[in-house]
Amino acid sequence: MIQTLANKITEQLFENGEAKEIFEIHKYGIEVMISTILNFLLLVMIGYVSSHLIDACLYFLLFGFIRKLSGGYHCSTYFKCISLFIFYVLTYQYYTNLKIIIFILTVIVFMCLSSINMRELNNKELKLYKIISLLIVGSLILLSFIIIYDEIIIYVLFVVSILMLVCIKEK
Repeated sequence: MIQTLANKITEQLFENGEAKEIFEIHKYGIEVMISTILNFLLLVMIGYVSSHLIDACLYFLLFGFIRKLSGGYHCSTYFKCISLFIFYVLTYQYYTNLKIIIFILTVIVFMCLSSINMRELNNKELKLYKIISLLIVGSLILLSFIIIYDEIIIYVLFVVSILMLVCIKEK
């Protein structure tokens, strides 16, 4: 559905027959934009219905930010991505009890696997991204002890860690 819509929009933009490679680049960009908007709207709707609207917005922002800096790991389908938030809504009350264990596991996974998926970077850039992602993880861990939205921070770190492990196993 998203690919079809992106194709139709791109065809409207390039009615005069632009080169195939430019068309494909724009089509992909439009597809990513549509899927991002739909993911966000669906997350907001789920957040609103479940009384977790702020959590939904934080999840969207933190997940995208951390995922990008830690190597770009992602779910294989849009449904899996959204279902991760639904799982959070159903289980969030249990994360406080597991906070320290999740933090330790997250730090270990980020230390070992952060930025491993970024093939286009040289060794110096990979080390820089690893340091940045570890600083962000450390900052978020400290922040989670201060603010009331600690469960969503814990969960996002946990999900990105799990995605890192799954992506490495799939290689």
